[in-house]
Amino acid sequence: TQAYIEGFWRPWRKHQFSLKWERVKRDGGEVIVQDEIDWGGVVFPVGVSVSGTNDSDFLSGAYRWSLYKNEKFEIGPAIGIGHIWIDASLTGQVQVDGEDLLETTTVTGSASSITGDIGAFFYWWPGERWMARGDFRYIAVGLDDADAAIAEGRASITWYPWRKVGIGAQYSYTSLEYKRDTIVTELGGKIQYDGLQILLSLAF
Repeated sequence: TQAYIEGFWRPWRKHQFSLKWERVKRDGGEVIVQDEIDWGGVVFPVGVSVSGTNDSDFLSGAYRWSLYKNEKFEIGPAIGIGHIWIDASLTGQVQVDGEDLLETTTVTGSASSITGDIGAFFYWWPGERWMARGDFRYIAVGLDDADAAIAEGRASITWYPWRKVGIGAQYSYTSLEYKRDTIVTELGGKIQYDGLQILLSLAF
């Protein structure tokens, strides 16, 4: 599941600020462990069945400057800062005291960090009641001693049947890659989300 809410404020013609909160949650089906997993001393041996979850919240603010702008189109760079929270878990059979005896348990891990990002955006008004928008950002994450990054992009088309209310659809892409020198006791891996979303736009 993926959901977000974002607000925009344009104090001057070529300057825009935004604030966004986003939640992404993914539940994985059961898979058979091909290589032993040691998470904080809890061992999932080869051959057992495990399932995983990933839950992340992302709060960010951005500044966008219109490098080029006319009545129908604008494009420019964007910079931002934010904070990300990540929680993950594995559920399956684990070894008890290093013996062959197995029991079912859930192991969890979490991390959080301040983020910084750079990117670009565009707006296009092809008709009186139509607006197309694209927003693309590369987000650097400093999770303790981890090397992590998020690539995020959105492209949408919105129709305004009323002056201040619009409905539309957008394609959303998010890729989180999280590396460590040692991934024995901490989170690590790559997760990608993409797909279509229904969009509601309100103007004030």
